Amino acid sequence: MVPAAQGTYYRRIWRNGGDHPPLCEGVDQPSYNRCGRSVVALCSELERVFQFIEPGTHHDNVYGPSLQRLLFVACSEVETAWSGILHANGYPTSGRWTTNDYVKIESATGLSDYSVKLVDVAGYPLIYPFRGWTASSPTTSLSWYDAYNKVKHDNERNAHHATLKNVVDACAAVYVLAIGQFGQNPFLPGDRFGQRVLFIEGVYNYQEADVYHGVSGGGSWTPVNYPF
Repeated sequence: MVPAAQGTYYRRIWRNGGDHPPLCEGVDQPSYNRCGRSVVALCSELERVFQFIEPGTHHDNVYGPSLQRLLFVACSEVETAWSGILHANGYPTSGRWTTNDYVKIESATGLSDYSVKLVDVAGYPLIYPFRGWTASSPTTSLSWYDAYNKVKHDNERNAHHATLKNVVDACAAVYVLAIGQFGQNPFLPGDRFGQRVLFIEGVYNYQEADVYHGVSGGGSWTPVNYPF
């Protein structure tokens, strides 16, 4: 994890604690709005699923076409966020990016420490959508994303991987990435992009040296590229 100089911040990388730069302003405003709307829309779809399938670990392995579509939408949003973070920070665009590139985001953001709970679902374990994400296995170490790839490339044999659990985890991943980019306040209940299904329970706790520090006297912030 690379500290940022005083008065600078990494675009689309939120750091809990310290001062708060304008992560959603300027060229990132459209991305911020799109990201927020996507979180609300996905959670609305997930809430609709819960009207037909009672959420709980006893239904984790339920699968079907509607869940498959939601898994595809959620994972597409994850890929959009990954790409957006790399683009915003000037990551080289030669060739096609893969999870070998995207996994570098984890060390810059501490995504593996983020935890999410299902609202009003007693006994459901905390969700850590990025726990265990490793550079040595950047696709298969995310079980929900690995499931998405399996179903995408061979639906006939792998449709059973589009489970309720993988859908919930993928939606939680979208939610975590939104907060990891733009901060948690806009995505809390009652705020601009609040919803009624997912709630952030834990985030990465940065060291004092790694949080953002503004210029004394209220000087302006300067966005810089994270050295992925």
